[in-house]
Amino acid sequence: MVRNIKLLIPGLLAVLCLMLAPSGVLAQEVLNQIVAVVGDDVITTFDLNKLQANLEKSLGPPANETEAEMRKKQIAKLSLERLIEDKIFGQEVKRLGIRVSDQDVERYIDRLKKTNGITDDMFAAQLSRRGITPEEYKDGIKKDMLKARLIRRQVKNQVVISDNQVDDHIRKNKGQFKQLDQVRIQALFLKIPEKADENARRLIKRKAVDLRQQAEAKGNLTELAKEYSQGPGGVQGGELGPLSVVDLLPAMRQAVAELKKGEMSPVIEVPGSYVFLKLLDRSGETGLPDSAIREQIREKLERQALEQKFKEWMTKLREKTYVKILDKN
Repeated sequence: MVRNIKLLIPGLLAVLCLMLAPSGVLAQEVLNQIVAVVGDDVITTFDLNKLQANLEKSLGPPANETEAEMRKKQIAKLSLERLIEDKIFGQEVKRLGIRVSDQDVERYIDRLKKTNGITDDMFAAQLSRRGITPEEYKDGIKKDMLKARLIRRQVKNQVVISDNQVDDHIRKNKGQFKQLDQVRIQALFLKIPEKADENARRLIKRKAVDLRQQAEAKGNLTELAKEYSQGPGGVQGGELGPLSVVDLLPAMRQAVAELKKGEMSPVIEVPGSYVFLKLLDRSGETGLPDSAIREQIREKLERQALEQKFKEWMTKLREKTYVKILDKN
């Protein structure tokens, strides 16, 4: 931790030098000093400071000074680690010749809008509220798609979910699987930054849990969603629907199936986000066929196993990659 905290010092010095520098060129050189070398790539203080600021914003204001100080240290460490992993990931994607076209990204975003009933104006407003440009959002989507293709290529053949594993999960969760024809829900999403480590995930999940507790205690989920939600429906106070449950992500589908009208789910993880939701209304309830139950569970177990395998694979890849953190003290 001490080693990573020291990495903040070059960034602070860069800011001070900017104020004193006689020319923009000199300021740019100081601002972009190198803090780490990863294979054939470098990470600069500009990269590091920008990511730290984005992570701070995504977490919202800290509860107190103690949390602020603790979070600052954790984010300093997380930011450098994430940038290092981004470089390793990018180098491996390039080496393997894995590509995602701009058209692929546009089609994905169009499907996302259509599924969640989001207009172009609503989409633009949501990005503006989150402080990111359409280009930055598309870059994030592209990285997610590259990751998915890399997972399929490198680790998917290592994951096989057996019938016994599915049966065991059903036994442990008996009676929790239902089909709801049409639902209206209210959801608050907090985005998980790409390649966030466990410390960052814990911070974001804790923020989601705190917001859920506040929403349950004060009944102000609409206001909280408008202010904090980083997912579909945020500008409408988190409201989504009517939706067919088959259009929901598997984890959200299962969470909704376990709720009565007016109840709020615990915080759950979906690809790229933590989310909790409230069931506002539903059109009816029927038993979910056994084949559909098994498909749901198999997808869930496979997704969890793939993420774990991918983490293990990235760890091994990093061990083989030249990484040098430069201490500027």
